[in-house]
Amino acid sequence: MNSAAKGAAFERRCRKDLEEAGWTVVRAAASKGPADLWAVRQENGRSRMLVIQAKAGRQAMGPGEWNRFCQHAELILATPIVVDKAPGVSRPQWWRITGLKDARGGPQPREPFDIDAWQED
Repeated sequence: MNSAAKGAAFERRCRKDLEEAGWTVVRAAASKGPADLWAVRQENGRSRMLVIQAKAGRQAMGPGEWNRFCQHAELILATPIVVDKAPGVSRPQWWRITGLKDARGGPQPREPFDIDAWQED
């Protein structure tokens, strides 16, 4: 399976997981835009939007892409999420981005994100 097909399959898997958790999801197939998936959920009269970058392989977001993604999410009042799949782990791992990435290669500013729980930023 080529990398584009692998990425598309991973995006569809993530979409399915989100929908099972009660999110309404739009997949931006072959998008060169800021997000691979857009998700919204309402609970107790409140709405929450996620913008999601899905990374199926070893590809990582460099500081420029990471920071543009964060700034875009902030502009539209959405929560920036990165989902990846580590080798040997069967389920996607969800991460909420907590800040900008340092160009010097420091730790990724992120924390685990539970798609099933209603989490406040």
